[in-house]
Amino acid sequence: MSDADVIEVRFYQNDSQARGRITRDTFSRQKLVIVRDKTKLGSTAWSMRSPLPGEKWLCVVRHDTKPEDPRRGVLFVDLQQPVSMLASTACGGLLVVSGKRMKSLLVQPALLGLFDEIAEKIRLPQDDSRMSLQLDMGRPVGFRAIIGAPQVAYDECCTFAIRDGHDAPSRVLVRRPGVISSIVSLMAEPSQDPGPKTCYQLAELHIGKIMQPEPWSADNEHFLETSFGYWSKRAFWYDVTSMSDPFECTWQEVVEGRWRKDARLPAPIEGSEETEPVSDAVA
Repeated sequence: MSDADVIEVRFYQNDSQARGRITRDTFSRQKLVIVRDKTKLGSTAWSMRSPLPGEKWLCVVRHDTKPEDPRRGVLFVDLQQPVSMLASTACGGLLVVSGKRMKSLLVQPALLGLFDEIAEKIRLPQDDSRMSLQLDMGRPVGFRAIIGAPQVAYDECCTFAIRDGHDAPSRVLVRRPGVISSIVSLMAEPSQDPGPKTCYQLAELHIGKIMQPEPWSADNEHFLETSFGYWSKRAFWYDVTSMSDPFECTWQEVVEGRWRKDARLPAPIEGSEETEPVSDAVA
């Protein structure tokens, strides 16, 4: 795949075949892009649906009708993976996922596959306030992301890892997940790009009930106290596909920005059972 001819495309039409324009290309081509018939796509993790107008995808060029001319002809492509996705909400607005959050979902196909269904169930705020909610999907959708963990003090070492799409580390337990949930929780922020429809950017999406923001996002002492009280006895279960290598650190070092993932050897695998049951509810 390293030798593949990959371009970034923003799609503007999707009827019988998805059509778009190139937004990034090593060869600076300016051509119409058409997604090949899905029956010819073969097996791909991102073929759950065709691109919607306004979305950006990475695509692999399979045929150029005029390879000698960078401005004429058509590129027939296969979808590789989304760069940004959007979905219509129950109130007629748009829920958008892009940037770091798109990177996070790309390594969690179960959540990515639920994106459109989740959007169809929600109504966006009309006052530009931050949105935080949980939905029961009516069926098991995956392992609960947050699990009970041995309680630690603010300056006590525990295991951390960096989740894809995030800059600061999260506390983790290196163990097999064990609780399947039908609930998904999401947080979203109003889009900075005004448009005719209400539009929100996805900020967080995980399986399980709403969680407290992590201590490194605290902007005052009360927020930090509440957040640490929650995360002192909870953690994400460690997912090797969506997290960095685990390392030891303290919450104090994380909050103060003094953490280094190479400062200590990875922590030993923690117990296979939770030391005490902990509710998902926000403390």
